[in-house]
Amino acid sequence: MLVDANKTDRVDLLVAAIQSTDTLEWAIFDTSSVAKIDEALLLEPNLLTMIRVDTTAALEDQIAHFAGHPPVIVEIGASPAQMIPAVHAHGQRVMLDLFGTDFAAATANDPSLYADIFDLGLDIGQTDRPDLLLAYLGRFP
Repeated sequence: MLVDANKTDRVDLLVAAIQSTDTLEWAIFDTSSVAKIDEALLLEPNLLTMIRVDTTAALEDQIAHFAGHPPVIVEIGASPAQMIPAVHAHGQRVMLDLFGTDFAAATANDPSLYADIFDLGLDIGQTDRPDLLLAYLGRFP
């Protein structure tokens, strides 16, 4: 479960909710803010985290910053052909919003339009059309 910390400045309440619900092993603290992740890790050193990056320079900076506590997921925002291999080189899983591909696949009624991005090695896709994505993956009729 992703806990989106971009929607609040109350990092303390998010971490407390994860701790009080005993979900530390599967809740992932997700934000584009390095400072919020730092704050969360001070409150709970075992917290799972996800970083968001748009460039290889930002990826390198954040991977170095969190070297002692690497993220479990890296969300990329652009340039998947460049970013996916860069993230994988660090042994991390890659997440990408598929909303543009969702629109194209729905408009064309063609789930195979997801192939280009998954052929690059995408690990996790955030979609508004799970029916189309699952059909592409062969997991939905």
